[in-house]
Amino acid sequence: MIRKTVFLLLLICFVGSMGLYAADSVDALSYEQRQAYFRDALSIQTVDRTEISGGIYDYGYWCGYASTWAESNTTTDWYPYEGAFQISKVDFYELTGQYDLAAAEAKAEKFNNSMAIAGWSVLGAGLLTMLSSLFFIDDPNATDWWLLGIGSVISCVSVPLLCIQVSNDVSISFAVGLADNYNKRLLESF
Repeated sequence: MIRKTVFLLLLICFVGSMGLYAADSVDALSYEQRQAYFRDALSIQTVDRTEISGGIYDYGYWCGYASTWAESNTTTDWYPYEGAFQISKVDFYELTGQYDLAAAEAKAEKFNNSMAIAGWSVLGAGLLTMLSSLFFIDDPNATDWWLLGIGSVISCVSVPLLCIQVSNDVSISFAVGLADNYNKRLLESF
């Protein structure tokens, strides 16, 4: 009697754990459901970017020596994917239910695009001003230096506009956690 009870309890535990496994596993899905899951599942790809800089300091003839320096900076960026296709971070945040992060990311992207358009426009205006000095020459032996100066100042103003970037990135582990939670909810929907 005890053997049958223990066997029955073990059997119930085994079957119950298989039922839990089936609810959380992609293997339990049919072929069509598995295709739909892998098409809609979110994943995060990371890319390491390394910037290296260096230089030589010459302390002059009287000191008699020079020194060198080098440094590197590695940053890791993350990119969201839905299935096999890369999606924007705004779409990623919306799919995972983080609407406040989606709005902040959309605002940052809009600002970055506006700064890029303004920077390239100012650079173009500066270059056109410099080129116009070549066409408005009264004397073939002289150039209009004031136009070159104004054009170069205008072009220099474009550099900060092109370099300003607003970032609203969250950590990679937070993004992976959002993707995992979304994938669990997606799996439970089948």
